[in-house]
Amino acid sequence: MAWRPGQAECSCSSTLPRQVEDLPWAHSSLGDGLLRLRSTPPKHREQSSHRLVDPLLVELVKIRTSQINGCAFCLRMHTRDALKKGESTDRLAVLPAWAETGYFSEFERAALRLAEAVADS
Repeated sequence: MAWRPGQAECSCSSTLPRQVEDLPWAHSSLGDGLLRLRSTPPKHREQSSHRLVDPLLVELVKIRTSQINGCAFCLRMHTRDALKKGESTDRLAVLPAWAETGYFSEFERAALRLAEAVADS
C-alpha cells in the first residue's frame, strides 16, 4: 500500500530489522553496530549518530535509502529535515546520481556507497 499525504507514517520501517539481520555481514562488527543502533530508542539514536557523523550526512543517507526503498513518506520527511538543517537544494537534486557529481566528499561518497549496499541487499 502506498503512502498518502495525511497518513501518519510509512510501513517500510517495520521490514528493516529483518532485512539487516539477513545480510551476510550482519554479525560482523559493522553489522553489530547497525543492529545495536537499530535497537536504540529513536531519540538516543539521533543523539548518538550525530556525535559520530555530520547531521547533514545522516540526512543524506536517510534520503538516499528512502529513494532506493521507494518510500514517499520517509523521502518527504528526511528531505524536509535536511533542508531545515541547512542542506543545499543542489546537493539534494543530484543525490540519486551522487557518484557522477563533484558535490560530495570522499567520506560522504563512502557513506552513500555503504547505504546503497545495505539498501540493495
